[in-house]
Amino acid sequence: SRRGSRVSAIYTSNVEFYLFRSRSFVRFIDNLRQLPIDDRTVIIRSVFHALRGPHPRAAPGYYSTQLLQSAEILLQRIDDGAYRDYWDVVTRDVLVGR
Repeated sequence: SRRGSRVSAIYTSNVEFYLFRSRSFVRFIDNLRQLPIDDRTVIIRSVFHALRGPHPRAAPGYYSTQLLQSAEILLQRIDDGAYRDYWDVVTRDVLVGR
C-alpha cells in the first residue's frame, strides 16, 4: 500500500460457505485481491460439520474447526483452478500449527 501497511489477518468465520452457495465467492476473491497482503497474511476461518461430516482436522466432540490459510496461497490456488468448491478451499493448503 502507499503507507506501507499490510493486512495481517482476515477473519471470515464461515461466511465463505454462504458465498459459495450464493455464487458470490468470486466477488470476495476480487475484493481480497485489492487488499495489501503479503506472504504472512492469513485467513482465519471456522468450518462447521457439513453434509460430508466433520472436517479432517476436527477435534473430537467439537462442532466446528478453526483453520488458518495463507491469503497468497488461496489466491494462487484460485488462479490455478485448484479449488472446485467450498470443501476444497477449507481442506487444502491449511496451515498446521506447531
